[in-house]
Amino acid sequence: DVASRTLTVNLDSGETFQCTFFNAEEETVVIEKRTLPPGGSGFTFSDDIGTPNSFSLGDAETRTFTHVQPGDYDVTEDEMPGYELTAIDCTVEGVSVPGDLASRTANISLSQPGGSAHCTFTNTQLGTIIMRKETLPDGATEAFDYSINGPDFSDSGSLADGEFVQVDN
Repeated sequence: DVASRTLTVNLDSGETFQCTFFNAEEETVVIEKRTLPPGGSGFTFSDDIGTPNSFSLGDAETRTFTHVQPGDYDVTEDEMPGYELTAIDCTVEGVSVPGDLASRTANISLSQPGGSAHCTFTNTQLGTIIMRKETLPDGATEAFDYSINGPDFSDSGSLADGEFVQVDN
Protein backbone atom coordinates (compact mmCIF):
# COMPACT_ATOMS: atom_id res chain seq x y z
CA ASP A 1 0.00 0.00 0.00
CA VAL A 2 1.93 3.04 -1.30
CA ALA A 3 -0.31 5.54 0.49
CA SER A 4 0.39 4.02 3.92
CA ARG A 5 3.92 2.96 2.91
CA THR A 6 3.34 -0.60 4.17
CA LEU A 7 3.62 -4.09 2.75
CA THR A 8 1.77 -7.06 4.20
CA VAL A 9 3.07 -10.50 3.29
CA ASN A 10 1.52 -13.88 4.26
CA LEU A 11 4.01 -16.66 3.77
CA ASP A 12 3.56 -20.39 4.15
CA SER A 13 6.32 -22.54 5.51
CA GLY A 14 9.19 -22.84 3.00
CA GLU A 15 8.03 -19.97 0.74
CA THR A 16 10.39 -17.20 -0.30
CA PHE A 17 9.23 -13.67 -1.02
CA GLN A 18 11.23 -10.81 -2.56
CA CYS A 19 10.05 -7.18 -2.62
CA THR A 20 11.72 -3.99 -3.88
CA PHE A 21 10.74 -0.52 -2.70
CA PHE A 22 11.32 2.38 -5.12
CA ASN A 23 11.59 5.92 -3.85
CA ALA A 24 11.71 8.97 -6.10
CA GLU A 25 13.28 12.23 -5.03
CA GLU A 26 10.68 14.82 -4.06
CA GLU A 27 9.96 17.36 -6.80
CA THR A 28 10.35 20.94 -5.57
CA VAL A 29 10.29 24.47 -6.94
CA VAL A 30 11.73 27.22 -4.73
CA ILE A 31 11.14 30.91 -5.43
CA GLU A 32 13.48 33.27 -3.57
CA LYS A 33 13.25 37.08 -3.23
CA ARG A 34 16.27 39.40 -2.92
CA THR A 35 16.33 43.20 -2.78
CA LEU A 36 19.15 45.70 -3.11
CA PRO A 37 19.57 47.20 -0.60
CA PRO A 38 18.33 44.41 1.69
CA GLY A 39 15.03 44.72 3.50
CA GLY A 40 12.37 45.28 0.81
CA SER A 41 8.97 43.67 1.36
CA GLY A 42 5.52 43.19 -0.14
CA PHE A 43 6.50 41.74 -3.54
CA THR A 44 3.62 39.76 -5.08
CA PHE A 45 3.85 36.83 -7.47
CA SER A 46 1.43 34.79 -9.56
CA ASP A 47 2.07 31.19 -10.61
CA ASP A 48 0.50 28.16 -12.23
CA ILE A 49 2.21 25.65 -9.92
CA GLY A 50 0.00 25.35 -6.88
CA THR A 51 -3.05 26.63 -5.11
CA PRO A 52 -3.51 29.44 -4.35
CA ASN A 53 -2.00 30.89 -7.52
CA SER A 54 -0.40 33.89 -5.84
CA PHE A 55 1.90 34.67 -2.93
CA SER A 56 3.97 37.52 -1.45
CA LEU A 57 7.61 37.59 -0.40
CA GLY A 58 10.01 39.99 1.27
CA ASP A 59 13.78 40.13 1.01
CA ALA A 60 15.48 36.79 1.82
CA GLU A 61 12.13 34.94 1.97
CA THR A 62 11.26 31.85 -0.08
CA ARG A 63 8.14 30.03 -1.27
CA THR A 64 8.60 26.28 -1.71
CA PHE A 65 6.29 24.12 -3.81
CA THR A 66 6.55 20.36 -3.19
CA HIS A 67 5.34 17.32 -5.11
CA VAL A 68 5.47 19.25 -8.40
CA GLN A 69 4.76 16.99 -11.36
CA PRO A 70 6.94 17.16 -14.50
CA GLY A 71 5.68 19.92 -16.81
CA ASP A 72 6.04 23.57 -17.77
CA TYR A 73 5.32 26.27 -15.18
CA ASP A 74 5.49 30.07 -15.00
CA VAL A 75 6.10 32.34 -12.01
CA THR A 76 5.61 36.08 -12.59
CA GLU A 77 6.45 38.96 -10.26
CA ASP A 78 4.12 41.97 -10.24
CA GLU A 79 5.60 45.43 -10.63
CA MET A 80 6.52 47.14 -7.37
CA PRO A 81 6.62 50.97 -7.25
CA GLY A 82 10.06 52.23 -6.30
CA TYR A 83 11.86 49.07 -7.45
CA GLU A 84 13.22 47.74 -10.73
CA LEU A 85 13.39 44.00 -11.38
CA THR A 86 17.08 43.58 -12.25
CA ALA A 87 17.58 39.80 -12.40
CA ILE A 88 15.77 36.46 -12.54
CA ASP A 89 18.25 33.62 -12.04
CA CYS A 90 17.06 30.01 -12.12
CA THR A 91 18.65 26.61 -11.80
CA VAL A 92 16.31 24.00 -13.28
CA GLU A 93 17.31 20.35 -12.94
CA GLY A 94 20.93 21.43 -12.48
CA VAL A 95 21.04 23.81 -15.47
CA SER A 96 21.25 27.60 -15.24
CA VAL A 97 18.23 29.14 -16.99
CA PRO A 98 17.73 32.93 -17.24
CA GLY A 99 14.32 34.42 -16.57
CA ASP A 100 12.56 36.87 -18.89
CA LEU A 101 12.94 40.37 -17.42
CA ALA A 102 10.63 41.94 -20.01
CA SER A 103 7.69 39.74 -18.97
CA ARG A 104 8.94 39.52 -15.34
CA THR A 105 8.58 35.71 -15.62
CA ALA A 106 10.58 32.60 -14.77
CA ASN A 107 9.71 29.76 -17.14
CA ILE A 108 10.32 26.46 -15.36
CA SER A 109 10.31 23.20 -17.30
CA LEU A 110 10.59 20.06 -15.17
CA SER A 111 11.19 17.10 -17.44
CA GLN A 112 11.77 14.24 -15.03
CA PRO A 113 10.36 12.86 -11.79
CA GLY A 114 12.40 14.21 -8.91
CA GLY A 115 13.21 17.35 -10.88
CA SER A 116 13.72 20.58 -9.00
CA ALA A 117 14.12 24.28 -9.65
CA HIS A 118 15.34 27.28 -7.65
CA CYS A 119 14.65 30.80 -8.99
CA THR A 120 15.82 34.05 -7.42
CA PHE A 121 14.07 37.31 -8.31
CA THR A 122 16.26 40.36 -7.51
CA ASN A 123 14.94 43.92 -7.35
CA THR A 124 16.96 47.11 -6.98
CA GLN A 125 15.40 50.03 -5.15
CA LEU A 126 15.21 53.14 -7.32
CA GLY A 127 16.47 56.50 -6.11
CA THR A 128 15.05 60.01 -5.83
CA ILE A 129 16.60 63.26 -7.03
CA ILE A 130 15.64 66.45 -5.21
CA MET A 131 17.02 69.63 -6.72
CA ARG A 132 16.53 72.72 -4.52
CA LYS A 133 17.52 76.29 -5.40
CA GLU A 134 18.91 78.42 -2.58
CA THR A 135 20.39 81.89 -3.06
CA LEU A 136 22.69 83.95 -0.86
CA PRO A 137 21.50 86.33 0.24
CA ASP A 138 18.12 84.71 0.66
CA GLY A 139 15.12 85.91 -1.38
CA ALA A 140 16.49 86.45 -4.91
CA THR A 141 13.56 86.85 -7.33
CA GLU A 142 15.11 85.71 -10.61
CA ALA A 143 14.66 82.10 -11.77
CA PHE A 144 17.61 79.87 -12.64
CA ASP A 145 17.44 77.29 -15.45
CA TYR A 146 18.19 73.64 -14.82
CA SER A 147 18.25 70.38 -16.77
CA ILE A 148 18.36 66.76 -15.64
CA ASN A 149 19.46 64.09 -18.11
CA GLY A 150 19.80 60.38 -17.41
CA PRO A 151 19.37 57.03 -19.15
CA ASP A 152 15.59 56.89 -18.56
CA PHE A 153 14.65 60.46 -17.70
CA SER A 154 15.19 64.05 -18.75
CA ASP A 155 13.60 67.27 -17.53
CA SER A 156 14.34 70.97 -17.66
CA GLY A 157 12.82 74.13 -16.28
CA SER A 158 13.62 76.93 -13.91
CA LEU A 159 13.66 77.35 -10.15
CA ALA A 160 13.61 80.44 -7.99
CA ASP A 161 14.96 80.78 -4.46
CA GLY A 162 13.36 78.20 -2.12
CA GLU A 163 11.76 76.17 -4.91
CA PHE A 164 12.57 72.53 -5.63
CA VAL A 165 11.80 69.73 -8.08
CA GLN A 166 11.64 66.05 -7.06
CA VAL A 167 12.14 63.15 -9.46
CA ASP A 168 11.17 59.73 -8.08
CA ASN A 169 12.24 56.30 -9.37
